[in-house]
Amino acid sequence: MIPNIFISSTISDLHYLRDGLRETIEELSYHPVMSDYAEVGYLVPTTAAESCYRSIKDCHLVVLIIGRRYGEPGKDGLSVTHKELLTAIEEGLPLITFVEPQIINYKEVHDADPTSNTWDLFKGMDHARKTFALLNEVTRASAYNGVIPIISVSDAKRKLKLQIANFVGERLGSAAQPIRREMQEVLAQVTAIRTQLAGKAGFSDKSKRHLVAMRFLLDDRNSEYRKLLETLFGDLDPAIEALTNVVTFEEVISLSGHKLDSIPDDNVRKLMVEFVEADASRSPMVKSVSIGVDGGCAIFTDGTIKMNKSKIEKFESLHKALSAKLKQI
Repeated sequence: MIPNIFISSTISDLHYLRDGLRETIEELSYHPVMSDYAEVGYLVPTTAAESCYRSIKDCHLVVLIIGRRYGEPGKDGLSVTHKELLTAIEEGLPLITFVEPQIINYKEVHDADPTSNTWDLFKGMDHARKTFALLNEVTRASAYNGVIPIISVSDAKRKLKLQIANFVGERLGSAAQPIRREMQEVLAQVTAIRTQLAGKAGFSDKSKRHLVAMRFLLDDRNSEYRKLLETLFGDLDPAIEALTNVVTFEEVISLSGHKLDSIPDDNVRKLMVEFVEADASRSPMVKSVSIGVDGGCAIFTDGTIKMNKSKIEKFESLHKALSAKLKQI
């Protein structure tokens, strides 16, 4: 089945973006659904707007573009685009939201002083407060609540491809999840047996701890901790040896021969990008950098690890969870 992708936005001001995203969707061999291309069925006893909402329910993904125009509010005070978003959220459809950068800047100014009457008279947008409310609907949603600034058609096309690729990759990963977990269980058992044979003894408490730690690290929910340990220790076996002999996350870092340096959560992404872009001749050099939703981690060739507070707390929590399992043995 070829996926249907609905493009939602005001039309007259954003037709150039809509056409560009349509080309991208067709290049991916998916089916774009757009009212301005007569791809929404109107031969039903409803209004044109209601036909759009009905069409959304037959789609597999929605692309929302938020620009300077909100659109004409209906009797309920909401524009067609706003209600298309609400329909997508109600249906639980995956949502990719693109926003013109100046709208984000305007909203930051608005949120600093929302009572100002500037926005009631602002000529740069037709219904500024309603557009900000639309943006809030996205960011407050329980899922698919990210917003992506776009600066040109080519930028939007590139980012749409990346977002769809990421979405498809996650779905493929989810499909393979049951098989992957079975393989992880087998791998953990084999590793425990290898540890047992190497010790030429019965299934000791040490072997049991090794098995519990390996199972824990092979769980996809703990993959970020596993990858960090593999980077620090070079292999999971010495990492597990360290995990089963220390109490805190900082002790794990110390046993790996590294030193942890906590950095503020504020602007952590900017700092990580600066580390990546640093001159290669700089000493110490950056060995690896990872950036996630909860912050980032940079490892330097001198053994220093720079990590933000939230990321440290996350790894500390994971280590405590593992330690609790090990104490039961």
